Amino acid sequence: AKKPTLRRHPMKILITYYSRTQTNAEIALLLAEDLIAKGHSVDFEKIEPVKEENRWVLLKRTWMNWPPLIIGLFSNKYRRYFYDNFKHHEMDIKPLAYPDVSDYDRIIIGSPKWVFMSYPIARYIRQVEGLKDKKVGYFSAWCGPPLKNFEVEAAFKPACHRLERRGAKVVSLLGLSSGYHEYHIYNIFNFFSYLRFGHFIDFYTTHSEYGQRN
Repeated sequence: AKKPTLRRHPMKILITYYSRTQTNAEIALLLAEDLIAKGHSVDFEKIEPVKEENRWVLLKRTWMNWPPLIIGLFSNKYRRYFYDNFKHHEMDIKPLAYPDVSDYDRIIIGSPKWVFMSYPIARYIRQVEGLKDKKVGYFSAWCGPPLKNFEVEAAFKPACHRLERRGAKVVSLLGLSSGYHEYHIYNIFNFFSYLRFGHFIDFYTTHSEYGQRN
């Protein structure tokens, strides 16, 4: 006799994302399509800064994050201390469409990597109500390949710590390459990607086999 197929009850899911160059917006739509096809309902919360700053102003605001990231590449002890005590910078955001997420079964949050988590998403996590005991998925896109300390930990650790302090439980993570860099250093990342993994960055983008599988 065939074993009975286990069917999950449809869930009400909120996908919150901030997307400066539209990569995270695309990932949010792909996730929504997959979830809707599985019978779940999906709402979107698009995070918008009160003032969207140009890339040079943003570079000036984020430069102070580089020293701890670089030091952490050489010291595991410092890196652990930094992530445990890091006070993330924030940016003012426009009023939320869903300021309280208590009615949702699952929350998915997407953010670009600004050395660490983006400032608008840092504000959202602090501001939104109803995160306590919620199961949360988090996704992020950055230019380079999945370098463990330089990219993956930097993108996810601060976000996970911040969510856990709000009482949420992070149950899944997704990291993909945007295949784009605002400061035109894509080729440097592309070189290191091939040097480290034997694949160019295109291997890790949204529409690659790697991206679709993950």
